[in-house]
Amino acid sequence: LDDLHCATRMDLELLDHVHRTLGPRGALIVATARLADANADFAAWRASKGRDLREVPLTGFGEADVKAWLEGAFHGLRVTPIETRQLLRASGGNPFALVEIARQLVSRGELTATDDGWRLALRGAAALPASVAAMVSARLDELAAPFRAILEYAAVLGDEFRVATLTAATGATEAAIDDALDAALALRLLSDRDVSVGNDLRFATSLVRQCVYDQQPARARRRAHRAVVDALAAIYGTGDDRFAHIFAAHHHAIGAWDEAFGFAVRAAAEAAARGDLDLAHAAVARADH
Repeated sequence: LDDLHCATRMDLELLDHVHRTLGPRGALIVATARLADANADFAAWRASKGRDLREVPLTGFGEADVKAWLEGAFHGLRVTPIETRQLLRASGGNPFALVEIARQLVSRGELTATDDGWRLALRGAAALPASVAAMVSARLDELAAPFRAILEYAAVLGDEFRVATLTAATGATEAAIDDALDAALALRLLSDRDVSVGNDLRFATSLVRQCVYDQQPARARRRAHRAVVDALAAIYGTGDDRFAHIFAAHHHAIGAWDEAFGFAVRAAAEAAARGDLDLAHAAVARADH
């Protein structure tokens, strides 16, 4: 059973009945739940189970897990640290998403079998397969159109964002922003837990954010990037090289190549000076394109 944290009291009573009926015969019921999203009925039910309930904490894949799975599933494959982190970001650490992304890489010829084993040659960022996007789309469809439009601007801002920046980029009223964010929180598209210092909210997972971003029409997405650039420049200015990679990414998405190149060069120099080779590599790649 999936998403038991969303179960109603009637659902849970039925589960208890099944357990009472089949438990003496040695039946095992396996279910998944997100405790952070538990409703009151599930929380009370869980507290009452005592020794009848065995919990196994599950976490998403980390870098080592992504590398181990890929090299185990594809004989002879050697994944570089940068490739590992790219695929970790694309999958959000979700094993199902990683499997689907790997299948898509095979179909696109970026993950190929040779006489010496498998070889990986990523051409840009790994795209989100339709099978993974479908997991998020159903919840997105429950958002009213004005709320979804605001969430799309949030997706352009990134995995985490400040409400003040979102308000400035959208031009919406604070009340409209609050209503949209409350609706997204209720649908578990956003979360206010485990947010980095300086930000207010984050997408529930990077997969959710990527799905919201990818489903925007191209022209609307470029307009959102332009609005975000204007908002960031107005609030924070453009002189701090620590944020040059952010401006480079937005200008690249807009198609403002001269601006993207200038910020990317600044970002690469700043990242290299700090020893952040991943960011320096990404900035150089963006400048090169």
